[in-house]
Amino acid sequence: VSYNALRSSIFYRQNYISESQLAPFRQDTRSQTTLNATLTAAGTYLEPKLIDNLNAERNASSVLFDVQVVAATSFRSGS
Repeated sequence: VSYNALRSSIFYRQNYISESQLAPFRQDTRSQTTLNATLTAAGTYLEPKLIDNLNAERNASSVLFDVQVVAATSFRSGS
């Protein structure tokens, strides 16, 4: 499988926080690939109430985020 035009996004309570482009890669049959993405909310406007909720969860021990990875893919089959 070849993965092209990869984009990762992060959301907090259905609110968009940030996105990052990832390098294209090829994955062989029955293999695993680890992707590293750097996502930052610097320069992103977040509602003050949303920031308060996020900080309250962080102080309580953990914050849940939704992560989305979207890619155009192509498959090759046969020998």
